[in-house]
Amino acid sequence: MHRRRPSVTEEEVLHRLEAESPQQTERVRAMLHEEGRPDLVEDLDQRLRENRLGITGARATWHALTEPQRRVLLILLEGQRRLVRQAHSKHFFDAIGGPHAVARVAGLPTIRNLIAPELLAPDGGAFDPEAAAVLTERARFVVQHGRPHTTP
Repeated sequence: MHRRRPSVTEEEVLHRLEAESPQQTERVRAMLHEEGRPDLVEDLDQRLRENRLGITGARATWHALTEPQRRVLLILLEGQRRLVRQAHSKHFFDAIGGPHAVARVAGLPTIRNLIAPELLAPDGGAFDPEAAAVLTERARFVVQHGRPHTTP
């Protein structure tokens, strides 16, 4: 006779995983110390910290962007700019605001592809939300922490 187990909720599973993860990490850290590899312990700690802070995700997001998408974010970050659909076109956007306006920054598909992961937020109002777009805090974080920093 097959006895049915009590059902486990998703919350219980997540709670167990959260409880086991630090224990597993400490076992790996102890093993690395025993092997005489404090450098790897330091590297592990740094990677875990970056993951916990969202830096790993920001790097992955930046890496997944196309060059035109990256360019839009950088142009908007350069000043107090926002994207506005061109008056004579439904498909192209200008960046307006300081320090100066930049014409024809991107097309509608690029803007939509930046709205999907919440890097841009539609800001055109209720009747035409895609008429304008602004940077989100997530975009600022992705650019700040995801973009590789070059040293001179």
